[in-house]
Amino acid sequence: MGLGGKLTAQQFGASMPVDAPAFPRPPYAYRDAELVIHEYVTDPDAAAALLPTPLTLTDEPVVELTFARYPWSTLGPYNEVVVSLACTHAAQAYKHAVVLYVDSDSALISGRELAGFPKKMARIDIRPGSIYGCSLERPAGISLCTSVFQPAGPLPLAFPTTRHFTSLRVIPDPEQAGAPSLAELVQTDWILESGEAFAGSGSCHFSGASALDPLHLLPVRRPLGSMLMRCNMTVAGSGRILARL
Repeated sequence: MGLGGKLTAQQFGASMPVDAPAFPRPPYAYRDAELVIHEYVTDPDAAAALLPTPLTLTDEPVVELTFARYPWSTLGPYNEVVVSLACTHAAQAYKHAVVLYVDSDSALISGRELAGFPKKMARIDIRPGSIYGCSLERPAGISLCTSVFQPAGPLPLAFPTTRHFTSLRVIPDPEQAGAPSLAELVQTDWILESGEAFAGSGSCHFSGASALDPLHLLPVRRPLGSMLMRCNMTVAGSGRILARL
């Protein structure tokens, strides 16, 4: 007879493949991150359709669109685009992650597996300067979103500060097509440890070019403002389960 398997759960790495994990264990450290953030009021019915039932929208449905440049992190350097909705759960304010885009496989896999961040691979361009120009393409050449931001002056923001996110972690059932084996609403904290913020003028635009990535279904009804943050950050990676759906 052949030898029996010797690999046990106690020997598993942080992720699959368990003998050579695709990413390290959390938490994850970031240095010299730059985040261009746009906030706007959107259509309430469109926002509610993308929000899991345990969560509640704010009185005005607010979207936060973030273009983030991470030149150094323990997951490696990468760029990211985050689309989130302001919401509440049990009297706590959150940002619910509707969709994220990254240009790094380790960032994609760790975010999806650990916390359920709905990440996709895309081409992301963030050009710092007197005017920041940002763009998101998926696939390359098909523009989904663009933004501009011109810093005007310092913005008083206390550090450290924590951004509380929720995300829907869904694992498909291998025996029942279309049904999840697991569906959890997960809280993850992004701790901005030190840095600075800048107010300024900015805008964002969704092209509506792709039905596969319909960011335009959260349209800009009224801009609320834009800002730039430059900071060091720690992301917990794994988080707290708020609800099982």
